[in-house]
Amino acid sequence: PGGDVCGVVEAIADGESYLKVGDCVVAQFHQNHGGLGEYAIVKASQSERKPSGLSPSQAAATASSGTSAVVVSREIKEGDRVLVIGGSGGVGTFLVQLAKLKGASFVAAVS
Repeated sequence: PGGDVCGVVEAIADGESYLKVGDCVVAQFHQNHGGLGEYAIVKASQSERKPSGLSPSQAAATASSGTSAVVVSREIKEGDRVLVIGGSGGVGTFLVQLAKLKGASFVAAVS
């Protein structure tokens, strides 16, 4: 817990040009801790502006799970048959959608 966060930028490092104070961002930590405090220090390179259509809670859930699913989905090709173990979990819910978008068929095992 605490590896993914969504919040408002309070301060930025000198030379940072992409993000600015007041931006609502989603960020991921290299280590799975640090995001449970009121404030967190994150690298701009591991942050992205929050999509406007997502709540902060929804956006925070996308950082690790969404990234992991995208990495795995790079191996999926049109016509593949994919078995997603944990299809109702964080990574699984993203992965079944990505498999469908890529034209693969899939079976999702859930509990």
